[in-house]
Amino acid sequence: KVSHAMVSRQLFLACAFLTLNIVLLDLAAWALAWARCSHSMASSGKRVVFIADPQLTDRTSYESLPSGPLLAIVRWICDAYLARADVMVRFLSPDAGVILGDLMDGGLRFPTQEFEAELARFRRVFSFLRGTPT
Repeated sequence: KVSHAMVSRQLFLACAFLTLNIVLLDLAAWALAWARCSHSMASSGKRVVFIADPQLTDRTSYESLPSGPLLAIVRWICDAYLARADVMVRFLSPDAGVILGDLMDGGLRFPTQEFEAELARFRRVFSFLRGTPT
């Protein structure tokens, strides 16, 4: 008889294995692309990374999703997915980074305190931005 704990553990290990493989494949693809890009830009010696539309999921993202545990799970998944881009950026060590698009869905509608909290969350996800002006 298979126990619930054993099935849960196997499911967790399968998800962890798949996630690790995706990250490693992403790293390999980015490294190859960066090497080609770096080689072709050797004369300027500057590297710039562009991140397109890295918006955070917040309370305004999905009208049908109530605040609470489910929203917290969705936010955590979104942050983990975006953190993969941060890993790539730190791996590539660019001289500059440009963020294209909005940082969060409800940014313009948030009161100042909530906006500041979401901006701090954005900087936690994208650690390469720490210490840079807003």
